Amino acid sequence: MTALEKEFYFKQFRPDTFPLPLAFPIFSNNGKRIELPCILDSGADFTTIPMSIGRDVLGIDFNKIGPYEIRKKWENLDRQNEKQLNELIQEIIEKKHVIPTSYECACGRSTNGFYYPATIQIEEFKKEILVLWTPSDVISILGRIGIFDNIKELTFKKGKSYTIKF
Repeated sequence: MTALEKEFYFKQFRPDTFPLPLAFPIFSNNGKRIELPCILDSGADFTTIPMSIGRDVLGIDFNKIGPYEIRKKWENLDRQNEKQLNELIQEIIEKKHVIPTSYECACGRSTNGFYYPATIQIEEFKKEILVLWTPSDVISILGRIGIFDNIKELTFKKGKSYTIKF
């Protein structure tokens, strides 16, 4: 394997459940780090992590809400305009803004959360990404924005493992 290629294995959490594609990236913020099991989810827009981990482990203060102008830009964002989306995400990451949001989870419920950047590292791949921090204490998810746009190749091997090339 090359330096930017990594094989991951599926994990079954309970008997009689489907095994899930898991990765174990390291997330960091202000010198604090944690390795988290994350489900690789190509259907998720953003990497999603419980707020309790952001607050208690990585020291994120979700009460320091970003300026109104940035929140309004995010609220009125044309999500189909990739250039506009990427520019605003970059601005939020650079200025370390906390952006409150309401989103619909896969279960169909509307949930409140926050966007805030964190650095992700998988082997030699390291990048600051925008994370959706959720109040639910669920397993973390690796989403498309910030992760999948950096993957050159993703190969699944019959439900046993998968390989990512960055």
